[in-house]
Amino acid sequence: MVRRSAVGARGRSLLPPAPAVAGAADVIAGMRVKVVTAGTMLLVGGLFSIVTSGDMDALASIWVPIAIGVISSLAGAALLLMRRGGSDRMLHVALLLGAAVIVVTVGLSDDVVGLITGSGFMVWVSVYAACFFSVRQAIVHVAVSYVALAVVVTYVEPGRAALVVGGSLVNSIVIGCCVGWLSVRLRSAALVDPLTGVANARAWRAVVATEFDRSERAGHPVSVAFVDVDGLKQLNDADGHAAGDDAIATVARTLTAGVRSVDLVARVGGDEFIILLPDATEDSARVALRRVRDDSPVPFSVGVAERRPGECPDEVVDRADHEMYEMKRRGRSSRPPSDRQGGAAGDGHVAHRRRPMADRT
Repeated sequence: MVRRSAVGARGRSLLPPAPAVAGAADVIAGMRVKVVTAGTMLLVGGLFSIVTSGDMDALASIWVPIAIGVISSLAGAALLLMRRGGSDRMLHVALLLGAAVIVVTVGLSDDVVGLITGSGFMVWVSVYAACFFSVRQAIVHVAVSYVALAVVVTYVEPGRAALVVGGSLVNSIVIGCCVGWLSVRLRSAALVDPLTGVANARAWRAVVATEFDRSERAGHPVSVAFVDVDGLKQLNDADGHAAGDDAIATVARTLTAGVRSVDLVARVGGDEFIILLPDATEDSARVALRRVRDDSPVPFSVGVAERRPGECPDEVVDRADHEMYEMKRRGRSSRPPSDRQGGAAGDGHVAHRRRPMADRT
């Protein structure tokens, strides 16, 4: 999993929520997915409350579930129309509203079947929280929801409160834990490079976009380093691809251990890494990466570029990539002629521009 480079020294994570990444930044489930899911839950729950209001014994009581259903349906429809315009705070409010609708609906039930059926919907809260919120936030949502449910059920049917609430709570915990575990594994598989344990190109794209936006708004510097392992082709030819994989993994560990905890190390190619260095100027980043390079047991070339106003990530990466190639070229030109020719071929590099990051998988 992504090591400490994924956790921000300023108390924030550069990657979206996962045991290894975060992210997130929202790479697997972006804000649109979260908002649409929350809106669907509220809309379906509201419509269910309206449809089942006809089962009330007293005609005057029908208007309570109808009112609740209308409020929930309108909130759900608003979220569905909003889609991308939401925020995490709004999602928390939406989940609390959904839990409140369930609790009030349970409180209006006049038989045990209604209590059990209504309490069963509380699993929606645990599943949604387990998928889209942190573990701590999910625990808080489930705890608050079930405390409210327990109070209402105890008031309505005190003799069966333990059975109804306990059974629903057990279901929510088991299903929520399973869904949360699967969600975590999905994020890790999608965002973490399996060989090195650092972030992959998909995670990099999501994080760098957010960090560049922050730099543009606040005027903070942000630098990018492009790293390429030296002599990997010769190593693969001489000792096999397992030795090459070990060298790549060693470089990943060296980079991760050598940069700040707020920096993000990502593997974006076979022997290529990119490092995102927030709040770092080009000079400070170059000094830090030179120190890491000197301490590395596996040689690598590195180029550094600082974001200029208005530049997109690909433009900064291109400049860092160009500097890295210049370092590699100077290294080859300093060798004896016989070694220089073999080294150039052995490195397996060609002197053309690499594909933009947006085209990489």
